[in-house]
Amino acid sequence: MIRIAIVDDADLICETIETFLKRFSRENKLSIEFDSYYSGTEIINQLSEKYYDCIFLDIEIGERNGIDVSRYLRETLKNETTEIIYISSHTQYAVELFDFDPVTFLIKPIEEEKLIKGFAKFLKRLKLSEEVFAFKNGREIYRIPLKDIMYFQSSDHRIILHALKEKYTFYDKIERLADLLEPKKFLFVHKSFLVNSRHIQNFGYETVTINNDDVISISQSRRKAIREWQLENETEEAGWHF
Repeated sequence: MIRIAIVDDADLICETIETFLKRFSRENKLSIEFDSYYSGTEIINQLSEKYYDCIFLDIEIGERNGIDVSRYLRETLKNETTEIIYISSHTQYAVELFDFDPVTFLIKPIEEEKLIKGFAKFLKRLKLSEEVFAFKNGREIYRIPLKDIMYFQSSDHRIILHALKEKYTFYDKIERLADLLEPKKFLFVHKSFLVNSRHIQNFGYETVTINNDDVISISQSRRKAIREWQLENETEEAGWHF
């Protein structure tokens, strides 16, 4: 069951999104549960008790706007797993909204094709969130969701796994990890670093900056391949439709 919240002060928008997604769910045999809210305050009052896989969130919804809802979700509740798809009649919020790691941004009036494209991106993220990286350290076996891994670092024949909230150390070869995880959009930027592309804040020619502000060098031999990957994926990954 996929749990979706739609937050907009216009009944018609909520009904339109639900209609489009119900049609998509029937065609793809998905099970989706919907809740609609008509203000930011209304959904904020529910978020501590109800979990949603994705929120379609209007930005201009009264005193507690979409940015307030996002901040409450990410900073107060520490919820990094609920995905956000923003909806708005305006585009000026784009840069600020990136701080909350949205799936995409839809401009009103909402077009079914663009909504479904954004929802398909959410489904990819949902699938990723269900995948884990497992490793053994001593007698303990750890399973870390791929979406929570920022990067792997090779140091003194060991691997340091930098996750969102913690670091882990275990024995392995980073080349083996690259073979295993590159199909999951992990980038082998340096002989000592394997980076989760989802957590890259900024690409430079010689470095990448991770969301926690760590700066990692791109080795000279890998710069061309990383640049080609970036050019190939930046439009899809950005997902902003203006």
